[in-house]
Amino acid sequence: MIGKGGVLASSLNRGLLKHGLTPTSCGMDGTACLPGTRGFVYVATGDLFFREAAESAASLRAANPSARICLIADKIHGEKFWDDLVIAENPSFDFRDKLLMSLCPYEKFIYLDADTYITGELSEVFELLEDFDIIGHQLFEGRDYKCPGVPESFPEFNGGVFGYRRSPAVEKFFSHLLATYLEHRSRNTGGFYDYSNVSEQKAFRITLYRSGLRHSVLGPEYNFIVQHVQFACVKVKILHGRPNSELKRIALIVNAELGPRAWVPILDSCVGQRMTIGGWAKVSGTAFVQALRKLAFVVAPAGLRRNLRRSRILRKVFLRNEGPPPTEVEHKRKWGL
Repeated sequence: MIGKGGVLASSLNRGLLKHGLTPTSCGMDGTACLPGTRGFVYVATGDLFFREAAESAASLRAANPSARICLIADKIHGEKFWDDLVIAENPSFDFRDKLLMSLCPYEKFIYLDADTYITGELSEVFELLEDFDIIGHQLFEGRDYKCPGVPESFPEFNGGVFGYRRSPAVEKFFSHLLATYLEHRSRNTGGFYDYSNVSEQKAFRITLYRSGLRHSVLGPEYNFIVQHVQFACVKVKILHGRPNSELKRIALIVNAELGPRAWVPILDSCVGQRMTIGGWAKVSGTAFVQALRKLAFVVAPAGLRRNLRRSRILRKVFLRNEGPPPTEVEHKRKWGL
């Protein structure tokens, strides 16, 4: 049930209750949302995501001192960094927990994954929510699975950064998103497994296409996924990846010089048309390192390669921007294996 001071039960709340996700809350006034308010939302179920959300929120407050933050978590794992708190009593500790974002008390809100780092002021993102119901960042992904009824030309959106403006239609969207996600996830049974049925991005793509809601696309500068090749022109304001310390370092690289540029993680560099001699020297050096990596891949046995990938020193030299490997337990739980 909803605890005292909690978010008013909506169709999403009823859906969460039906599927075992029971939210309670504190630090709010008991209404469904606070009219005229806007804020940022983190969902952090588990100690790892709680710590990551705390780091991300610190960067958010540094760049946006007046930011109002809602944390949705299974429990309090550390020091307070939020203004409003929602406790989910029965989280799944997988992708479906992200749908709890709609339990925040704000009329307009921006959801941020815990593994983000903010470098700039974000009021212009809220400006989009004056005219649009949903905003998100388009991916060059979603082409490796079937999505019946959705044209290939309708893109997939990354689940790391979203903006929403509350309305009955958006509430209905969240209800349909939950149902669509659970329906696709249930298909992974009887020995059949498709990763796209576990991630919420496929369900979001289908639900958004069917919704008729007004949506707008954020540029890559507002969800700069550092493990992928990315393009930017203006200042990158939201970096997305792990660990947080690497996001800080990469932010200095990608924002050192503005204008059209491409971040190439395997080269740990930004490539542009007006690069300095020092920039080209760095690209040449990292390209040589990757050539050595490719040679080792060809000549080394598979078992040896797996062992080498576990070395922190070698990962820093050869796989710096690939992200730390998750534990086997974390990986299986996240992807429903």
